[in-house]
Amino acid sequence: MVDKNIISNVGTVCDKCGKCVTGCPAQINITEILDGAVYDIETDGNPYDCIECGFCTSCCHMGIDVMEIIRSIAMEQCISCGVK
Repeated sequence: MVDKNIISNVGTVCDKCGKCVTGCPAQINITEILDGAVYDIETDGNPYDCIECGFCTSCCHMGIDVMEIIRSIAMEQCISCGVK
């Protein structure tokens, strides 16, 4: 399972500033997904819809590879629902 209480490689934790959300072309509410709470695909978007543009990672002032985390969460979704 992906650790959604994300800690970057420099030991910082996502402060949920929302910069990654505002420019996401897939309109994924990344902060809700990383929050660790149950997120609603209808309102927060589906991590599987990530187009891997890299915007979220490039704008993260905490140095977190957000795109990789979203990709991991999407893959986890596929595995848990049986998609191969």
